[in-house]
This record gives sequence, C-alpha cells and structure tokens, in this order.
Amino acid sequence: MLLQDPSGKDGGTYRCHVKNDYGESNANLNLNIESEADLDGNGPTFVEKPRITSERNGKLVIMEFKVKADPKPTIVWSRESTVIKETVKLKMFMTQSSDVYHIRLELTVSI
Repeated sequence: MLLQDPSGKDGGTYRCHVKNDYGESNANLNLNIESEADLDGNGPTFVEKPRITSERNGKLVIMEFKVKADPKPTIVWSRESTVIKETVKLKMFMTQSSDVYHIRLELTVSI
C-alpha cells in the first residue's frame, strides 16, 4: 500500500496477515505521523505498551492498552484473523479520559 501525502489521520496500527499452505504469520505496525495541528482530529496512537495479565489464579486473562485518539476510535478485536464478539467468556470494555481510551478484553478461562 502506498500512502500519498500522509497526514495524522493516516496514523495508527496497520496489521498484515500472511498465509500459505505451510503456515501463517502476522505483523502489526504502528504508524505515527508528526504533522502540523490537524483541526479534524488525530489518528490513534498507543500511549503505553499493550499488556496481558491474569487474575484469579489464571482463570481470568486480561488484555489491555491505552490509545490516544480524536475522534473516538472504533475497536475491533480479532483472533487468528477472525473477528471476535462478546460472549459469556469474552467481555470487552472501553473507558475514556479526555482523548485517551483504556481498551480491555477479559477472557474467563475454565480450568
């Protein structure tokens, strides 16, 4: 993909999924574009490193990160190229503080 005249709106996370008969691989690229103030808003950028933690002796796995964006971003979670939806086992959360969004996915594991 070629971005001509990139601006702050083009910034964000780009994901590439590559697959053939022998396997598959993914790459996530975070594009930050520093430019003059953009009155229309700013593309999403991570403000801290994404992390995975567990609670309740490993029965609850939490994946979370914080992203700065304006306007409010759309969040899509996927697993192995398949978009996932909220279920009894999967809960999705997003809270906002100014233009920073705390995004969290909770997976309840039955052991």
